[in-house]
Amino acid sequence: VGLLLHSKGDLARAVQLQRETLYSMRAHGPEAPQTLQTAVGLADMLHARGEVSAAAELLQETHEAQRRVLGLEHASTSMTAKKLAEVMRARGDSEGAVRLLKETLEIRRRVLGPEHPHTLNVSMNLASALQDQGDRAGALRLQRETLEAQERVLGPENPHTLATAAILAEMLQSAGDLPAAILLLRRSVEAQRLVLGAHHPVTLNMAAGLARMLRAQGDYPTAVEMLRSCHEGERLTLGSEHPSTLTTAADLAVTLHMQGHSREALQILDDTWRTQRRALGAEHPHTLTTQQMRRCVVVSARMDMLLTTRGRRKLSDLRSRPCFDGLYKAIVQICNCIAETETQRSEK
Repeated sequence: VGLLLHSKGDLARAVQLQRETLYSMRAHGPEAPQTLQTAVGLADMLHARGEVSAAAELLQETHEAQRRVLGLEHASTSMTAKKLAEVMRARGDSEGAVRLLKETLEIRRRVLGPEHPHTLNVSMNLASALQDQGDRAGALRLQRETLEAQERVLGPENPHTLATAAILAEMLQSAGDLPAAILLLRRSVEAQRLVLGAHHPVTLNMAAGLARMLRAQGDYPTAVEMLRSCHEGERLTLGSEHPSTLTTAADLAVTLHMQGHSREALQILDDTWRTQRRALGAEHPHTLTTQQMRRCVVVSARMDMLLTTRGRRKLSDLRSRPCFDGLYKAIVQICNCIAETETQRSEK
């Protein structure tokens, strides 16, 4: 039941139920394999709720227990190591994540073989960790090798292969090759629609990523159209309070703002922020990000008003110009100052 609630985005109830289940199972065997697996499930839910430190602590304890009970080469031990590395990345410990994933990859290559799907999955995670660490060349090389192996083993239109291609596209964008990234991701989205269907959550998430790339390219109309479609699809398939649905709503708002529709953007951000506070909690990273987005939109809109009254160009007229990147960073700094001031006032 906890896993079902998790899949529907009801994280608070899912965590509560999973805690109760784990407490009950620990009473009969704290290091039994099934108990440890339940602990991993709870850590996944805590991570999804933004409780990264709690998830990391639980996964570290569970991984150590699995190494003692099941052994270093057991599949469950390796899976927990991979999840622990993901949480390390979320905490900013890319060095620790890379070290753990290299160890796990070596074990899986030895036990399963270099082109086993599980081995390739760890390879993909290691590439992302290398990207976090700043090794873009190493990340791109490993991700390309992983994609080529998956195309041989799983086929070019397997959902896992397409997911790897999508991550490679993000890496290409980070490396500054936006046209190549868009081309690769567009092909992946089209293939995923044929394989899983246009309204599958994985397809919708991938399409939202493509919309963000198109936004980065300056194609706001297409990006808005795609994000509206993705948001509606996620609302129908996942529910209006699912974290993915809310993230897409925030992305849509930002794109509308960049297109010059600040009023609609603020309305969407207000609705999204309120829902995230209720569904995820006020301190969840997604909730805080939406709050920051809203501040930026408010400041930008006020600057638009000020510039217009003085007969100068609005910020919306400058977004296609190179200077806007620096201007936007300045706006973010202003928003940070506002946030600090609000925090100080609330503490007083």
